[in-house]
Amino acid sequence: MSDEQPPKTLKELLSRSEPDVATVERLWVGVHERDGERRPLGRVAMVATFLGVALLAGVGTALLHRGGSAVLTTAAGGSLAQELDLPTAEARELVLSEGSRLALSPGAMLVSRENSPTVEVFELARGRTQFTVTPGGPRRWTVFARGVRVDVMGTIFSVELAKDSDQVSVGVSRGLVELSGPRVPGGRRQLLPGDSFSTASALAEGEVTPVAGADWLALARQGQLKQAAAALGPLGLARASSDERTADERLLLADVAAAGGQGALAESVLAGLVGSDEPVTVRAVAAFKRGLRLQDDLGQPARAAQSFEQAVELGVPASLRRDASLRAAQAWMQAGDTARAREWLERADRPGP
Repeated sequence: MSDEQPPKTLKELLSRSEPDVATVERLWVGVHERDGERRPLGRVAMVATFLGVALLAGVGTALLHRGGSAVLTTAAGGSLAQELDLPTAEARELVLSEGSRLALSPGAMLVSRENSPTVEVFELARGRTQFTVTPGGPRRWTVFARGVRVDVMGTIFSVELAKDSDQVSVGVSRGLVELSGPRVPGGRRQLLPGDSFSTASALAEGEVTPVAGADWLALARQGQLKQAAAALGPLGLARASSDERTADERLLLADVAAAGGQGALAESVLAGLVGSDEPVTVRAVAAFKRGLRLQDDLGQPARAAQSFEQAVELGVPASLRRDASLRAAQAWMQAGDTARAREWLERADRPGP
């Protein structure tokens, strides 16, 4: 019987070669309860986070190489992101290295947001795509489309954006998918084979009704972010993001876009602020908020970690400094980089900048 004492901190746990998921969850909950503001990771997210740690430690080597590659490629071995970037007005089907298929309608635009051994994230920017995901694969697939998030493991489903409106439609042919986001009534819904969903019918169920003639800025300043997003609508949000605005208004617009399910637009607005000539404190806050969007909305932990790091380096306000460091550590763990996760956990405990 081993005399090894149970770990008391995340840093101690990360020094071990085979982290225990239940212990990790308990320690993370303790961190967030002490902070009081950020919600703890749920069990599914925690398992996904530390699956990357186990892979790096050699525990999941077989899973890493399942399908013949650490990341998805085309069946011919080409880059998935580059293949999707190729403009085409014709329908096409991409066969992927693990046997999954992407059937894009004419003019459809699908963007690869993250491609890793355990996670596959896409954003549908235009048109319709049918996804045939091989059951039993090592990756959890997520598709974002205008405020609707679709999570699956192995199934056949389609996601479509209406051409002249902001309507999103999802249909399931095989398996089960889970929908979530601000445009899904109740925040979450499961679809079985033969089920379908559209945001048009969801609006009829009374999720958030647009307010005619409402001043979105006034609503946002009152903290009514969803109402502000509904007042603008997706097209209005896009137009507002291209207008000349103060730094304060751009930060508010990013919050409104996120509340309206437009995480990619929010991230773009914040990225513009980070790269602007605004005061360094404004840029630091924008970098922190951008990290939240990348981590929570877009499922891109490595980029999120880099954004949290940038927030700290720019001099984020003291009230956010420890939170930014912990978020960086959390995101690096989700990305599978335990060395950098340890570094940022240590930085979170240091006093001062």
